Amino acid sequence: MKILFVDDDPLIVELFEMDLKYHYADCVISTATNGIEAVDLCMKVNFDLIFTDGKMPKMDGIELINRLNELQYGADIVLVTGYHKLVDEINSEKMGITKILYKPIKFEELHACVDAVKK
Repeated sequence: MKILFVDDDPLIVELFEMDLKYHYADCVISTATNGIEAVDLCMKVNFDLIFTDGKMPKMDGIELINRLNELQYGADIVLVTGYHKLVDEINSEKMGITKILYKPIKFEELHACVDAVKK
């Protein structure tokens, strides 16, 4: 299984990358710091699961999800956000968002998303 974690905070990226690599050694874990990097990676790798922050510079998570929908990309997508208002403004089902996690994220929530896709 291939997982992409996208967030503009390098510390969050590092923490969750280390956790995922530790708990899911059989998975390929990639990271990006904005939506533009994420789209570039998605053009090269067929990810099964993408975690994306909602608010990021250059291309935010919503723009990333819209771009992946345009490309008819088949990954499960988890939106990670600290902005409840952002969630109120989107139709997650229509956008193809599998799950929404609110910051601060607990590792158990992250693992539950991975486990659901691995089944």
